[in-house]
Amino acid sequence: EVYEPVKTYYPRHELNYNDMYLRTLAREALEAVDTNYRGALRHYEAALAVNPFEGDNFLGCALMNLYLDEIDKCFFYVNEGLFVDPEHDGLNRMADILNGEVSQQ
Repeated sequence: EVYEPVKTYYPRHELNYNDMYLRTLAREALEAVDTNYRGALRHYEAALAVNPFEGDNFLGCALMNLYLDEIDKCFFYVNEGLFVDPEHDGLNRMADILNGEVSQQ
């Protein structure tokens, strides 16, 4: 069977191969409309596809899914992120909050 890559509808741009740039786009989407969680998630997921070894990308995906009330996906991103980057402060804090070990502030 011939391999065919999964089609994506994320716009092409030379900076799309930079996860920091994509995380910046996610933050800008939230600054423009503070409830645009799906729009920000799209950028965080693109950042994660570019660099699956950066804990900040997992954290962004987890937070947006939390805001979208997609708790299972939130847990998935936190667990996968901690597998890749077990010392990430944000992911560890979020894991503690999700496990009920720390009160949210």
